[in-house]
Amino acid sequence: MENDRKLIQFHFITNAEVSTHYHQNPEVFYVLTGELKVQIDETTFLMKQGDIILINANKRHTMNGNEELLGARFEIDFHLLAEYMESMQLLFWCNSVADKNAAYADLREVFDHILSRYFEKDEKSALDLQALYFQAAHILTSNFLVKADDTRLNMDDSQDRQRVRRIQNYIQANYIDITLDDLAEKFYLSKPYVSKYIKEKSGMTFGELVKKIRMKKAKALLKSSNMTVENITKVIYDAIDDKLGKDIAILNIGAVSSLCDYFVIATASSQRQVKAIADNVEDELTKLGIEARGKEGYDSQVWVLLDYGDVMVHIFNEENRDFYNLEKLWKDAPYVDVDNLA
Repeated sequence: MENDRKLIQFHFITNAEVSTHYHQNPEVFYVLTGELKVQIDETTFLMKQGDIILINANKRHTMNGNEELLGARFEIDFHLLAEYMESMQLLFWCNSVADKNAAYADLREVFDHILSRYFEKDEKSALDLQALYFQAAHILTSNFLVKADDTRLNMDDSQDRQRVRRIQNYIQANYIDITLDDLAEKFYLSKPYVSKYIKEKSGMTFGELVKKIRMKKAKALLKSSNMTVENITKVIYDAIDDKLGKDIAILNIGAVSSLCDYFVIATASSQRQVKAIADNVEDELTKLGIEARGKEGYDSQVWVLLDYGDVMVHIFNEENRDFYNLEKLWKDAPYVDVDNLA
C-alpha cells in the first residue's frame, strides 16, 4: 500500500562479503566497528569506523568486510524521495573516505540517534525514527546532491576505456544471440544504464551496434569463402535436395527486413531425416570453409535452425512446418527460384 512506503529502511550488516551487484535504490553505508572494503565500478574504498559512503541507484558495487565489521545500511526509496524533491535527477556524492565535508558530522549524529532509537518499540520511538529518517534525507539532499556531469561520479579515462573494451569484446564474442539483458547481467549494470552507455560511447543503439557487427562478420565470411550469398544459398538448396528434403522454399527476406538476405525452408519426413538434412548442409558448407554462426533444435530434431549470417536455414518435420508456417509469417517476402541464383 502507498501509505506503507518508507523513505528509508535500516539494516545492520556484519562480516559482509557480497559479489558485484546493483540496486534500484540508493544505499548509505555507515561503519561502526571494523572495516568494509567497497568497490564501486573499478575504484575501491576502505571504510573504517565512522566512515560513510552512499552508492547511487543502479551503480555496480562489491563489498567485503572483515570479521570485526558492524555497520548500518540505509536504503532510500528513490521514487518516494523523487516525489518529495519533484525531480528524478537524484545523484549523490557522499564518500567520507575520499571527501571532506562538515556535513558528515551532522549525518553521523543523525545515524547514531537512529541506532539508539531503533530498539525502542514504543509509539514515540517509531515517530522519532521517521523524523530522523527525514532529517537524514534532508542532510543528504542539502549537502551531497550533485549534477550528472560531476567528475567525482565518473571513472577515470583508463578505467572507462577498459570497460568499453570489455563490453565490445563480449558483444563480438556473443554477437549471434546476445541481448541487452545478457549484457546488463554480465556487467552488473541496469538495462537502461548499459543501453545509454553504449549509445554514448559508440554513437549507436545496442541493436544498431549488434547489427553492424553481424554484417561485418557476414562480409568477412563471404570474403574468406570467395562466394556470394547467392552461391551459398544454392549450395544449401542442393545439400537439402541431396537428402530428399521436400517443399524447399527460398524467401528473399532481405527485400522486407534487415534480419538476413534469405531463408531456405524445407520439410523432412522424419526426425531422423531432419538431422540428416541439417548435417549435410553443415558438411557441404564446411568443405567450403563456411561454419554456422549458430544452430538450434538438434535436441528435438523437429525444427533445426542453421544461422549462416545472411542465410538462415530452417529444416522442419511435416507437423511443425505446417504449424509454424514461416511462409505465411513472412508473406511479404518474395519467393526466389533456385535457377535464378547466380
